[in-house]
Amino acid sequence: MLLINFKTYEEAEGEKAVEIAKIAAAISKESSKRVAVVPNFVDLKEVSEIIETFAPHVDPLEPGSHTGHTIPAIVDFLKGVVLNHSEYPMLIKDIEAAVQMAKEEGLETVICANNVAVARAVATFEPTYVAVEPPGLIGGDVSVSTAKPDIIKEAVKVVKPKSKLLVGAGVKTKKDVEKAVELGADGVFVASGVVKAKDVRLTIKELVDGLGR
Repeated sequence: MLLINFKTYEEAEGEKAVEIAKIAAAISKESSKRVAVVPNFVDLKEVSEIIETFAPHVDPLEPGSHTGHTIPAIVDFLKGVVLNHSEYPMLIKDIEAAVQMAKEEGLETVICANNVAVARAVATFEPTYVAVEPPGLIGGDVSVSTAKPDIIKEAVKVVKPKSKLLVGAGVKTKKDVEKAVELGADGVFVASGVVKAKDVRLTIKELVDGLGR
């Protein structure tokens, strides 16, 4: 899977979010490869009508008096949720609870991990995916598959077969994806490499091509 995080970039909000979603959906259909996106909360509903969509976070709470929180039951129309991103870290106990509640709503779960030790811990909750992203490489020009291939190798050992493995941080080219898949990853988690690309369509296509046949 290619999972594209829109974060709160100006290049991926409102009409621009919709446009990226349409491009990604078309490439997914053409290639028969899975592509999904993680928009900001305001754009979730509209984007989810175009392509598989994940919420950028949920709180492990039941419906009730929780002003300002987003709970799994509210986003049950989506494909899944992302948890514990390095920009929105969670306590382990809250991650476990959120995974269970998301599963009860029929949602897939992607848990981010900044190292192999965290990946090992969260894999025990059996999420759909664990996404390993070394923080020092996020948003940079050197990919995790080039700079720290051993992290991917070790993550494969602790995550699979309980969950599938995504890797991210600095992933921007077809070669970056090919190397990650070669090392055992099931896909990549990207953000600025796509959202800020001069040619979004070409970039998504190249990354999808890197997933192989």
